[in-house]
Amino acid sequence: MKLMRWQEMPNFEIYSDQLLTIVNQQLSFFPIEVTNSMVNNYVKQKVMPLPVKKKYQKTHIAMLIVLSLLKTAFSLDEINQYFQNYTAATDYDRFCERLESLWNSNAPAPSLPADATELLLITVISKQKALTLMTKKGRNE
Repeated sequence: MKLMRWQEMPNFEIYSDQLLTIVNQQLSFFPIEVTNSMVNNYVKQKVMPLPVKKKYQKTHIAMLIVLSLLKTAFSLDEINQYFQNYTAATDYDRFCERLESLWNSNAPAPSLPADATELLLITVISKQKALTLMTKKGRNE
């Protein structure tokens, strides 16, 4: 799995159908399908910036890829908090590199918990730690 980088994205404005095609192709490794109504909802809730004259830019592509992946574990409010200090031109590539490193890791998988309760608790703790780090990052910048 390899996501396109900031410099590989189109340097021109695109329409929503092109945005969806690009994002869904990039996320084909994950069970996600982004729809027009999802994009409209993200814009309406101010998690993503408004398109300019119904056209989207590189920032929209990057944010929608990140948002779609984070949405599988975080609420829109939590993601919006992450985006408060997010600069797509620099943060997107770093996000991709970390995701790919973890996804493609040849390291042996950590032993899985013996039961669902333990796995759920690990997920809750990991999520809370991520939220704490996002809050600290916001205060430090």
